Amino acid sequence: MTVVRTWLTVEVAIDGRNCRFLVDTGSPWTLLSARTAAESGIVGYSSMEIGTYNGVRASMRMAVIGRMTIGDRELAGHQVLVADDTVLDCFDIDGIIGGDILRRYVVRFSVRDGYMMLADRLPEVGEVERKHSVRMRLRNNKTYCARSYLSGIGKRHPVWLLFDTGAVGLSLAEWSRLCEKEALADLHVADGYDMSSGLLGNSGVPHTAQALAVAPKVRFAGVDIFNMPVESGRKSVIGVALLQWGDVVADYRGRRIYYVVDEDPVSAGDGAVHAMNIRPAFDVERGAVVGSVWDTGLTGSVRAGDRISHIDHTPTDSMTICDFYRMTFKPGETVLSVEANGTETHITMNIIE
Repeated sequence: MTVVRTWLTVEVAIDGRNCRFLVDTGSPWTLLSARTAAESGIVGYSSMEIGTYNGVRASMRMAVIGRMTIGDRELAGHQVLVADDTVLDCFDIDGIIGGDILRRYVVRFSVRDGYMMLADRLPEVGEVERKHSVRMRLRNNKTYCARSYLSGIGKRHPVWLLFDTGAVGLSLAEWSRLCEKEALADLHVADGYDMSSGLLGNSGVPHTAQALAVAPKVRFAGVDIFNMPVESGRKSVIGVALLQWGDVVADYRGRRIYYVVDEDPVSAGDGAVHAMNIRPAFDVERGAVVGSVWDTGLTGSVRAGDRISHIDHTPTDSMTICDFYRMTFKPGETVLSVEANGTETHITMNIIE
């Protein structure tokens, strides 16, 4: 298993052709890019609409892969969805392995050792501890974890977390309630665009209020994680940030998730909230825009949705979504030229606390 940006990817063979797929526990379906389908001679036979992470409906075609091999596992005649215009195409990733395949196995994710293991029985994936586990709910082929908690005002507050290897960190949907219970600290609020717009390039980028804070203590699968950064979101999600401290074993057959950590508890940081002063986003209709503004010193002069005309002196007029996603934004170095209030403002991207 290798990491591309923050995505976990593995080698897959489709009808003998080598491909690279993202492993996404938050995706109910296995997806194949239209490019890979065409190159493999796979033809879609009907269309269907599915809802993406940000609520936008996307039309896809159903198809069947004759022979699909993942490690030593072979699937024959597996049904997939063929998706057009995915951001994955920008990084030559050929598709997504979703919950419809993962639910057949016990899966161990080990980023530090660079592998994903598919097994038929829990003992085959190595040592795990029952006390470091949590009950799994498989809803629409997505992997949810029951009985996770955030601590605040002397008691614990339960949350259902979607374990999503297509996501980065921790986001929470019940934001107002958790803030009232003082389960979150060091709050920053920004008006901006939803940065979690999914992997489908044909989706819009919805406008929403965003917030960023620290969760003083999160209890996940029996392990306490202190000072974890958390964003507001449409869903409560915990992503690949977990895998920097240990392995996750998803026992789909036994409906439990195990967290194999080096130490318990885990420290995620010093409690400070770090955020970009300004974050760019890509709107499929307008191109590069200001995604969100976290620095209160810019309030009034720059707003979410303002057009970005240049990134490091490179014009954005003809920029494609792939051009945008391939860019590396460096704090203290990258300069954005923003068209705001009838003038062009040059802003260096920086980290604020």
